[in-house]
Formats: sequence, structure tokens, C-alpha cells
Amino acid sequence: MLSRSSADHLKRLAPLGQVLHIGAGFGIQVPAYLAAGARRITLVEPEPECRPHLAALAVAHEEVDLVTAAAVASPAQARGMLNRYSYGALNSLKPGKGLEALFPGLARREQQEVDLRDVTELASGLENGPNVLIVEACGMALDLIRALHENDLLERFQLVQVQETRTGLYEDGAPLSEVQAYLAAQGFDLDPQLGGEDPEFPVLSVRANETLTGQVSKRRYLVKEQALADLSAEFAAYRESAEEEKAALTLRLDESDKAREAAVSKAREDLTREIEELRDSHTRQAEENDKARNDLEAEKAQLQQEIERLKTKDRQTREELSRTHGQISLIRDMLLQGQGL
Repeated sequence: MLSRSSADHLKRLAPLGQVLHIGAGFGIQVPAYLAAGARRITLVEPEPECRPHLAALAVAHEEVDLVTAAAVASPAQARGMLNRYSYGALNSLKPGKGLEALFPGLARREQQEVDLRDVTELASGLENGPNVLIVEACGMALDLIRALHENDLLERFQLVQVQETRTGLYEDGAPLSEVQAYLAAQGFDLDPQLGGEDPEFPVLSVRANETLTGQVSKRRYLVKEQALADLSAEFAAYRESAEEEKAALTLRLDESDKAREAAVSKAREDLTREIEELRDSHTRQAEENDKARNDLEAEKAQLQQEIERLKTKDRQTREELSRTHGQISLIRDMLLQGQGL
């Protein structure tokens, strides 16, 4: 929980940027964060018994976000086992060692499966500070802080407070002295008084010093410069690639135009030849039709002449037959009358 010096420092840093509280418990420090003007407060707590209180805070204050999970460094899986004790402040993802000797009457409760969240993801959305990091995760503090530093996230916090065991009471858990040494190596000024009421679980408060702030500013400047250089190089490569693609596309278009022109020219030649062939065929057909018509006209004339000749011959034949018939009638009459020829 917050030491008095840290609480006072919060007021001097006001208005705060973001507060990331890992192991927020029942959230009793939230009023202090709100009083310091925090724009965003992220409460990380896997303990089910604390959720109703934290959920109520999240509903009452729009600045408060609740993450019902345990913060870890690079989780290999989405869920893990929380070791629970009759004294909830001692709960940890790491098994305890010697806790029962230090806390007479302490009872180990069942393990409980909880969600895990990567601490770097929880801190990745930090904006410009001043930002505050609170870590109350038994045996986990150094792992979390190291992960933040290795991902260039620790430097975004101006105030860091850690509650950890003075001696190693958890398997693979670093004591507070190692946490203090690590933070000092990263350029944080240490509060000479370790706050907190429990001598075995003291509270360490550190503040980013001017050297660290300058290094952070320089690093951010270099990062921006590098990002700009990378972006310029990427743009130059993109432009070169675009020019090459444009040249290739222009060449393909030219080839396509030539191919299209050749195809159009060939189609035109084929169509012209087909038209000429059709015209020649039409001319020949017309000539053949004219000849056939002329032949038909000549044949018709001949037929008409033959018809006229036949009509004349028929008329002559009829006349001759008529004369012959008259003669036969005369001869018959003479025979009937007894006259001789």
C-alpha cells in the first residue's frame, strides 16, 4: 500500500497520467489516485473476493479499469494456479517457503486457477506521464519490473512503489533488496525510509531521477529519429519499388498496346479481305444472274415464237380440217342421193 512519502509525492506530481496497480486488493488506494488527478487507473487483481469491491469502483469512476487476472512476465499460457493462504495478502503464483514459520497459524488453502496477463501488455498503452507503478505481488516484483525494463516500459513511470518480502519467502522470488538494487541500476532514486507497517513486507518507493528522465528523453528522441529514418528508408524503398512497378507496368501496357494494334490491324486486314471476297462473290453472282436472266429472256422469246408458229399451224390445220370436213359432208350427201362422183 502507499507509503506517506509516496502519497505526498503523488500530490506533487498531480495531475497524474496513468496509475498501474498490480495486486490492487480491495482498491483502498483509489481515492488517493483520484485526488492526484489520475486520468486512468488500472487495477490488476486475480483474487475473486476482491472483485465486487473493485467492480464497484470501476462503475463509480470512469477513470478506473479493472483487470481480473494475475500479472506475469511473458506468460506461456492463458491461465495459472494461484497459491492461496488464510491471510490473503500472502497469495502468490509462486509457492511459499517458510511462511508458516513466520506467520503462526497460517493455513494453506486450495490452489485456484486464474487468468494471466502479460505485464507488458498492461503497460503498453501508457501515455505521457507522470505515471505511477504500484506492485503488490508477493515473490513476483522483480520478474515484473525486469520485464517492463527489458521492453522499455519501466522508464515511462515517474514513481514506482513495491511491497515485497525482506527475505525470500517464495520459490524463485527475489527479496526486496534485489528489487531495490535493480531499480537503482535503472536510475531510480530510492526513498531512504521503507514504508509499511509489516517489517517482513516493507514498502519501497523510488522516483525517476533527472538522469533517467534525460536518458528517457534522449532515448525517445533517438527512437523517434530512428523511426523517422526507418520510415524514410521504407518510403524510399517503396518509391523505388513503385517506380520499378510503374516501369514494368508501362512496358506491359506498351506491349499490350502493340499487341492490340497488331490484333486490330490483322482483324482489319481479315475483314477487308473478307469484304473484297464478298464483293467479288456478289459481282460474280450478279453477272451469273444477268446471264441467266438474259438466257431466260432469249428462251422466252424463242418459246413465244414457237407458240406463235404452233398457233398459226394449228389455225391452218383447223382450216384444212374444216375444208376436209366440208368435202366429206358433200361426198356423203352425194352418196346418199345416189349421185356419182
